[in-house]
Amino acid sequence: MNNNKVKNEIEKLVSQWSADYQAAGAPVVKRIIELINKGVWPSKAINQALAESNFFGEINNNLKETLFKAAAKGYGITPEIITAVKKAEIINKLVNLPWAADKMPLSKRLHGTESVMRGQIVNTIRDNMKSGTNIIKLSRDLYEGYDHNRVIKPAELPKYIKQAVKLKQEINAMRNAGTLTPAAEKAFKKVLDFADKQIEELKTRPLKAAFRELLAKVKDGTDEALQKAAWVGVQEKSRYYAERIARTETARAWSDGFYAETYDDETVIAYKWQLSKAHKIFDICDFHANADLYGLGKGIYPLNSTPPHPAHPHCTCMLTAVYDGELDTKRLNKQVQKNGNKYIESLTKGERLKIQSLE
Repeated sequence: MNNNKVKNEIEKLVSQWSADYQAAGAPVVKRIIELINKGVWPSKAINQALAESNFFGEINNNLKETLFKAAAKGYGITPEIITAVKKAEIINKLVNLPWAADKMPLSKRLHGTESVMRGQIVNTIRDNMKSGTNIIKLSRDLYEGYDHNRVIKPAELPKYIKQAVKLKQEINAMRNAGTLTPAAEKAFKKVLDFADKQIEELKTRPLKAAFRELLAKVKDGTDEALQKAAWVGVQEKSRYYAERIARTETARAWSDGFYAETYDDETVIAYKWQLSKAHKIFDICDFHANADLYGLGKGIYPLNSTPPHPAHPHCTCMLTAVYDGELDTKRLNKQVQKNGNKYIESLTKGERLKIQSLE
């Protein structure tokens, strides 16, 4: 199979999984905001939304489907032709057989990751709400520290700023009590718009900047900010942990299928390590792909001497088969340590440290 085609297929699988993750997360975000606006405590709202949606169950099932497709593609067959029974058997092995250095199967790894992801979502939203519910303190902190001579004091804040701060407190109270109405939100927006216009007309630039900063803090606690925090928590911060597993495990599932297809093929005499097109940062994969450890050429390894694949979290590098006749096996050199040192000596000090930190 064409190597570029293989790389594109693997990246496509991971991209599809990521899209499925976002689709599963969208209703969770919406439900979290609904519950918080009804006065439910953030951590409880998040747990309830996750449970109602079976969010983790859905993304884990999507991951299993992705691993199955990767294994099938690595083996060189179309996933759709595999029977349901055989598919279940393959998925069971991919999920329950430990393969990484820590000997932890994917099933256990996913369970631990769920707790981390849940904590990330809770912390992101809770931090946002903290910044949005103590506007008076923020205004005091800002103005008590404004200018070393304290020219402006909290009592001297203009009426439109005081009104915005006061109304924000009322909006927060109504939101927590579940009594917030569209009319109240409309009135609050009107006050903010008026304050914006008044600040824009100020001539003193330091004062203008200070008032803008305070008004920005007042605005931070709006539904838009809460929605953004929920989205970031569910879609970005938590997704990092899930995507780290998805990328690494998809590459591993692909290599499982690849080994199954090629290892017993008598015409395959070696494997070549190919850097992923997404590979941007120098790491241990550069060593695997560029060191000529066995004298067969850069990144080429005898069948029983291929480095563990994937090499590190997020690794999506590939292996390709080297067939009989494509290289001179008489060149085989088993002075691996010497050859490895030769490559390492050609690197910069920074590159050596990066390799050592990821081995």
